[in-house]
Amino acid sequence: MCAQHNNGGLSVDLWWQTSVKGLFAAGECAGTHGVARPGGSALNAGQAGSFRAAQYICERGNALIPENEFVEIAKASECKHLEICRSIIGRDDNIEKIISESQRRMSDCAAAIRDEREMKSLLDYTYGLLTSLPEIAGTDNNIGMASYYKLRDILCTSCAVLASMLDSCSRSDATRGSSLYHDKGGYLRQGLEEIFRFSPSKKTEYNKIIQTYLWKERFICESRAVRPIPRDDDFFEN
Repeated sequence: MCAQHNNGGLSVDLWWQTSVKGLFAAGECAGTHGVARPGGSALNAGQAGSFRAAQYICERGNALIPENEFVEIAKASECKHLEICRSIIGRDDNIEKIISESQRRMSDCAAAIRDEREMKSLLDYTYGLLTSLPEIAGTDNNIGMASYYKLRDILCTSCAVLASMLDSCSRSDATRGSSLYHDKGGYLRQGLEEIFRFSPSKKTEYNKIIQTYLWKERFICESRAVRPIPRDDDFFEN
């Protein structure tokens, strides 16, 4: 439920292109709706996003890079993690265990009911796992490359989501819709546990979008204004 309703995704421009030139995110994998996500928007996002991306590619598509140039670019950008995993094949027991534990922790601390202290603790812990990932892989010569990258992706995503949630928690409008942020100075309905104490949203942040970036191995957040829907174009959303 958290992944479905956190109203987030990759940041895109009006052509649904990400910050990586030539990489488009069409559909709900893009964060285009903000907190006031309308019901049934998945179909619209998929249709509008793919159509806009196709328009852009048709008009401004890049020429193919010659094969020999592509090989050199690929070699130059080869990730250090690939070197770690180059000779590692076989069982994935250790990695799968860490993946399962990471998913369990996210469900416990960052699902519908959230506590700032618990999320901070989990973020520090997950950063630690991410930093020590080469050592984790190095202790088991049976880890497959695919599982290694799967775990790394899950840890990176967890850090990004937790950083975004903590940024949201620092604002006055944290609790809304699908998520409740514990507020010790907030309202507690009779008969419920302390963790359900919260302050309702004042909707002062509804005109902003939180953007999260990876910078020097840490995720940082900033907000920007919601972009208005153009009125002089054939936007599907109109």
